[in-house]
Amino acid sequence: MSLESIANSCLASRRKPTSDWLENARMRQDTFRQECLTARDMAPGGLHALDIINSIQSVLTDETIVLIDGGNIGQWCHQALCDKYPGHWLTCGASGVVGYGLPAAMSARLLFPDRPIILITGDGALTFTIAEFESAARQNLGFAVVLADDEAWGITLTDHTKSFGLGITSELGPIQFDQVAQGFGAHGIRIQDVQELTPAISEAMNGEKPTLIHVPVVRSSPMDGRGQ
Repeated sequence: MSLESIANSCLASRRKPTSDWLENARMRQDTFRQECLTARDMAPGGLHALDIINSIQSVLTDETIVLIDGGNIGQWCHQALCDKYPGHWLTCGASGVVGYGLPAAMSARLLFPDRPIILITGDGALTFTIAEFESAARQNLGFAVVLADDEAWGITLTDHTKSFGLGITSELGPIQFDQVAQGFGAHGIRIQDVQELTPAISEAMNGEKPTLIHVPVVRSSPMDGRGQ
């Protein structure tokens, strides 16, 4: 059936406009987003995914390329990272594909040698292709990799906790990702204070080599009801 036939069928059915439904959906979406944005105030001590997003938001320009990899940090970005510059970011979205981030950042650098590049990823997603740091460093492909490390497969852990009361093989141990990146020839730094984050991102996104910015964060999800 062609799109024209579908359109004609809809017109012939004399269906009422769905503006009320759309307004309700937008209202619920806005309410949910506002709940997400206030989650930082309710979270326990430590750095939060929203700290990362706020720091990245402060350095974005109309030239910055943003790539979003990973599940939990990706969900936070989809709710809280304002896309002021359409066409400047790439995300796995609803496809569920994770782990593409490092190769994608390398490709972006090759395509756009003079533009700032930021990859936002999670600890689970990064482990899929972490060895590509060697390739990026060897080819002098510089970009910032901001890693939100909650020592878990965050989305899976949230779902398991809701369904079973505990995580099932969804928690990860501590990994010194900054040192791993250094071992592959890239730069690696570990953030302990939120004040260190924005300057580190600003320097790394225009660097000559890839820089991993390792940010340990508290476990939290925008999908857990309260965002904490």
